[in-house]
Amino acid sequence: MTRESEAPPRTLMSKKISIVFLLDKLAFGGTPLQVLELALHLDAEKFRRQFVVLAQAAPELVQRLANSGITCELIGRDNWVKLGACREARKLYEAFKRIQPDLIHAFLPTSNVLGALLGKWASVPVRISSHRDLGGFDGAGITRMNNWVDRHLVQCVTANSEAVRQAVLARTKLPTERVRVLYNGVDMEKLQRANRGRAKRQELGLGAEELLVAVVANIRPAKGHREALSAFLQMAKRFPNSRLLLCGYVADTALFHELQQTVAAAHAEHQVCFMDSRKDIPEIMHAIDILLAPSFSEGFSNAILEAMAAGKPVLASAVGGNREQIVNEVTGYLTPPGDSAALARALLTLAAAPERRRQMGEAAAARTQEKFSVQAMTAAHARLYEELLSSRNQKKQ
Repeated sequence: MTRESEAPPRTLMSKKISIVFLLDKLAFGGTPLQVLELALHLDAEKFRRQFVVLAQAAPELVQRLANSGITCELIGRDNWVKLGACREARKLYEAFKRIQPDLIHAFLPTSNVLGALLGKWASVPVRISSHRDLGGFDGAGITRMNNWVDRHLVQCVTANSEAVRQAVLARTKLPTERVRVLYNGVDMEKLQRANRGRAKRQELGLGAEELLVAVVANIRPAKGHREALSAFLQMAKRFPNSRLLLCGYVADTALFHELQQTVAAAHAEHQVCFMDSRKDIPEIMHAIDILLAPSFSEGFSNAILEAMAAGKPVLASAVGGNREQIVNEVTGYLTPPGDSAALARALLTLAAAPERRRQMGEAAAARTQEKFSVQAMTAAHARLYEELLSSRNQKKQ
């Protein structure tokens, strides 16, 4: 096999571009589902797609990929800092050598580091890392390693919002052209096929006339559940025929118990429903009237994206990518982070104005179709992949 420096230049049209999507895990929610939709919508005539997953992969998602001719290779290790990781690192390196991709696009911290390091050693021509939040949620060690590989071992860093891009630029000091914004996307047609809101309300034991508000986020302090619950309880005093759904995995048990105690103290158990992480979020988005997203930090919220695509107004904190998704007073309201009173005022405004909710929802769906569709996301990624490979080939000629 020829070394990277000796490999003959390739012509983009001569064969399919081979891509490895490298993820920490393939699971329901967040980044994994975004990457899955990206792979499924890329033109199979131009791109050969393969997944390599470090830790675990949901069988249902692996099957969805297989149905489209996309293979998924599982390395089978979650913790990469303990002794014994060398065996799996070699397995990952050998996978890269065997597949011989033109390009690795890594997502999430551990994959970013391993994709850059082992991809370089395996002579993968183009290596891309990806950042999906504003930072501060990972350990200091993995953050330093991400910053180092971003500066030295990858040709491009992708961010899912301008806010994330600015955060990456600030901590890496990379040239601005090395960090590119590629927005998340939603499959509008698939979301519309999930439109069974009335049936979902019945399934959840909710009436058609009840005002249904939801928070769709894992329960942890950064997601603003305290503020959402406080705002809802203030609103519910004037609108007793309202309900709040809290959908998300319990990542912080102490916070979960605190929220339960707050509900009990307000005697609102009949109005607040705690739900775990779910696979029917698109259906729930069609069933609700308003989405609350009062995070303290947000890269680019998929929950907001799905609610907007379903034609629902969103009340969110004015942080991160929220300010790029939501047009204040047009598709929803943006309120200061941590300000439950401001959130309650916005919620009361919408609770009292069904026509305004309808208008904002229609504007939200139109904005999503224009800027955040899965087709727009896929086209932007395809352009980037072809541009990076073309640029590399020109430099080698």
